[in-house]
Amino acid sequence: MIIISGIILLIIGTCLGYQVAYFPKFKELQQRRAIQAYFNLKSNDYTYFYEGVEDSYILSVENQEYRIKFSLNNPIKVVYAVELEMSSDEMVE
Repeated sequence: MIIISGIILLIIGTCLGYQVAYFPKFKELQQRRAIQAYFNLKSNDYTYFYEGVEDSYILSVENQEYRIKFSLNNPIKVVYAVELEMSSDEMVE
């Protein structure tokens, strides 16, 4: 009986752990950590938002913008980063 209840608790724990690992906030936290590791930034040095084109994001760092993409598998990492060029009309001093 103890073995059966142990197996049931193991299955429940595995299912709950899988669900917690894929919460949207957890994914966002992993993305933030990947950006900080890739660009060597602190958490308040940048902003990023979902662009909606080919699952890419726009990252703004000081006066530069990058188009970035994340890996689909865990652990999430930045796998694509290209600096975007700003036209003279977009630059604000």
